[in-house]
Amino acid sequence: MGDDGPHWIWWNFVSSRKERIEQAQEEWRRGRFDTVPGDEADFIPLPETNTKPRRAVGGVFYP
Repeated sequence: MGDDGPHWIWWNFVSSRKERIEQAQEEWRRGRFDTVPGDEADFIPLPETNTKPRRAVGGVFYP
């Protein structure tokens, strides 16, 4: 991600467009994301919350 404006975050999805996160949620529900080779048996469902994408603030730092 560059510094090209605000970003939105929800669960494992981050985008500069809120609508794209909503689209990714639907694609995840329908199983349209590729699986991780060797880890096809584990599917993590979307969280059962009614939350909406929120604006990301601050930064991400890795130790």
